[in-house]
Amino acid sequence: MVIMDVPASATNSVVEPCSGEDLVRKLEEFFMSPELMVKIGDFMHESAAKLCFVGEHTGVSENGVSASGGDTDEETEHPLENYAIFSRYGSMIEQMVEAFLSEQGADANDLYEACVIEKMDKGNNWCVCLDYLLASLDYEYFLQIAYDFYKL
Repeated sequence: MVIMDVPASATNSVVEPCSGEDLVRKLEEFFMSPELMVKIGDFMHESAAKLCFVGEHTGVSENGVSASGGDTDEETEHPLENYAIFSRYGSMIEQMVEAFLSEQGADANDLYEACVIEKMDKGNNWCVCLDYLLASLDYEYFLQIAYDFYKL
């Protein structure tokens, strides 16, 4: 488990609430900090090598034909270790988000509403933080992002 220190600014100051759009922008800046980028990148690179990618993550098409022309793994189940890695990733992101929310004086509902508006209503595809959050909540999304890191 990764333990993150809550920034001193989160406990020593009063923060004015911000709009949903500002909250997402600040979350993006928070996740783009070099410290967090390195933590997430290291986790993904280390974990991607341990994950077993099956189905669509390995280039197997819907009709069961492998992109490489070889045998498919369509019926292969994901090993339990995959889910354990996903859970550790979720815990790491949750700790980061909790520190951010504390620093901003916001709650999880504020952030959820702001993210839904940005991703669904505005079609925001540039916020990496939204991908990190989605990957912490959705197993298949996590596997796709981990596979992208694996292929780097």
